[in-house]
This record gives sequence, C-alpha cells and structure tokens, in this order.
Amino acid sequence: MLHTVRHLTAAALVASAAGFGTVPASADKLPLSEDEFLEDLERLGDGDRTQEDVVQSCRSSVRQSDSRQAMAEMMSGLLEVAERDAMTAMCTALVDAVASRRLSVRTIRSIAVEDDTDRVSFAVGRLLREIYFAHRKLRTSGQLSEEPRP
Repeated sequence: MLHTVRHLTAAALVASAAGFGTVPASADKLPLSEDEFLEDLERLGDGDRTQEDVVQSCRSSVRQSDSRQAMAEMMSGLLEVAERDAMTAMCTALVDAVASRRLSVRTIRSIAVEDDTDRVSFAVGRLLREIYFAHRKLRTSGQLSEEPRP
C-alpha cells in the first residue's frame, strides 16, 4: 500500500506541474512559460524547432516552476540519474517521446486543463511511462551523457 501511495504522490506531483509549473487558476490558460514550451513542442514536428531547442525551452520552463526541486527528486529516482541531471534527462526524454510520436502535446496539455480525474490519471501515467522508456532508449543507445545516480 505504501508503495502505491508513493507512486500516486509522484503522479500527483507531475500532474500538478503539468507544464512544469503549477496548475493554472483558469483551466483554459496555462502560465506563459509552460504555454511557450508546449508551443515549441508542437512546432518540433514542423521543423521550426530542433530537439535541442525544445529541450532548452523545457529546462527554462522547469527552472521557473515552484515544484522544480520536488520534480528533480522524483525524476532522479524514476530515471536513475543524479538529481543535478534529472530535469535535463526528463526534458530530453520528453522531447524525444514527442518527436518520435509516442506522446502527444495534447496528452501533456490535458494534464493541466482536464477536469476529469480518471483522464488526468491516465494522461499522467502515460506521460511518466513515455518519459521513462524514452530515457531508457536514449541511455542504452549512448545518446545521454549524464552519470548514473550514486
């Protein structure tokens, strides 16, 4: 049971940080840095942005988040990287998942604006799975340079 509570807490943390900030007061408008990051993700498929540009946009959005420390701790555990590398690893994996069309911007955006708890839970689960497996793929292919968590 405690294991499940930990997972639910981690999922709630990610859900509350959907665009990597806090849930907006207005359900139809995300804070500017989050919205800009999601727009960059959407333009990734158009060729207007490189993956590296969008990873930097993600990192910038994360730096502005009130929950950045808690997210770094949780992602460090999930991705098995040092805490200092966790947000870069998460952003890199997230951008890779979107670029390879395993995860949609619509799914990410729905976490912040959806009212239905079941849909949000499903979207958060999918988000965490895709980040985890994209990270594993990048790590095993040698495309990541971060050190494993001590």
